[in-house]
This record gives sequence, structure tokens and C-alpha cells, in this order.
Amino acid sequence: MVQYLVAYAGTLVVFLGIDFIWLSFVARKFYFERLGPLLLDQPNLGIAAFFYLFYVMGIVHLAIIPALKDGNAMVAVVNAAVFGVLAYATYDITNMATLKGWSWEVAAVDIIWGRRVVCRVSLRGLSNHQNGFAGISSRIRVLSSLAAVPEGAANFFLKFFFQGT
Repeated sequence: MVQYLVAYAGTLVVFLGIDFIWLSFVARKFYFERLGPLLLDQPNLGIAAFFYLFYVMGIVHLAIIPALKDGNAMVAVVNAAVFGVLAYATYDITNMATLKGWSWEVAAVDIIWGRRVVCRVSLRGLSNHQNGFAGISSRIRVLSSLAAVPEGAANFFLKFFFQGT
């Protein structure tokens, strides 16, 4: 049970960090230009927290735990890719069906992002499981240092998390 909690905590930290950088810096202009009238002035952080807590449970349950049981990281990659595509596609295609102004362009970028981020965080969660809390605390230190260095932080962060495992 502790190994799953370590994997969950590590996955949560990494996913929050990567998605924060993506939404706040990397893709902010892209989404704002295409979805501006649909966006809140400030995100509802309580609802966002609820999403992240439960979504990461899905990543751990569907990608990381099966990979741990199988002893094969490719299980995590394949399961995470399927989960990321299905979850993000469900969101985007539903929005296209129900909201004015939700485009295929936004859906495509979002679905590709969903696959990529879920694959990467599942591998990081697997890595954190293997490295224990040391892996998690090193990620938290990196996140903390980024708060003090906004210039170039997005590029550094994405490079740090998306290169290697």
C-alpha cells in the first residue's frame, strides 16, 4: 500500500507541476486566443484540485500499478497513452458537441497534450516508486525553485520533465 501512495504522491506532484507550466505559460496564449470568452477570469482552484486528485488516481490505477505488477515500464506507457487520449478526447469532443467556439484545433492540441503528459507522468510516478520519497522531494525542490525564477522557467521545467526518465 505504501508503494502505491509513494507512486501517487510522486505522480501528483509531477502532474500538477507540468500542467501548471503548460496552462500558465506554454499554452496560455493558444487557449486564450481560441477560448477567451469561455474562460473564467480566475480558475476555480477547488474544482481543479478535485480533478487532479481523482485523475491521478486513474493514472496510478490504470498505468502505474499494472506496470509495477508486470515489471515492465512499457505497460505504463501504453496504458497511460490510452487513458490520456480517451480522457482528453472525452472532454474535448464533448465540448465540441455542447459549446460554441470549441474547435478541432483546440481538441487536437489538447488530446495530443493529454497523451503526452499522462505518459510522462506515469513514467515519473513509476520512477518515484522506485526511488521512494527521495524522488518526490527532488521534484518538489525543482518546483519550489521555479517559483523564484519565472524567466525561462517553463522551458527549463518542460525540458527537465520531458527528457529522459
